[in-house]
Amino acid sequence: MQGRIDKRNDSTDTHVGVLLLAGLLCSMAAMVAGVVLSLLQGRNLPAHVLPLTKVVAALTAGRGPAFVDVGILILFATPFFGVLAALIEFSRQRDRAFVTVSATLLVVLCAGFAVATHS
Repeated sequence: MQGRIDKRNDSTDTHVGVLLLAGLLCSMAAMVAGVVLSLLQGRNLPAHVLPLTKVVAALTAGRGPAFVDVGILILFATPFFGVLAALIEFSRQRDRAFVTVSATLLVVLCAGFAVATHS
């Protein structure tokens, strides 16, 4: 019985770990692309981030700072998706304690994002 539980926990750790690493690498790639694009365009990186409503238009226009902003957004979103993946895995395992902890953490992350975007 113990071996089966350890394998399930290893699976959860692996899935969440891969997701977190992928998020980090995507974030870094977007930020590096933005810095390189800005340098090639002869633009300085601004000291502020774009409002969310302007990011898509700036990406479409090929502006380097927009890619940096997307990299930052991916970096912020990565923990949310890591906790969501853990919640799904714990739900499949029927581990109520960790489902409760994961769900609570998702609520806290969502509340923090809501406060940050409405300030």
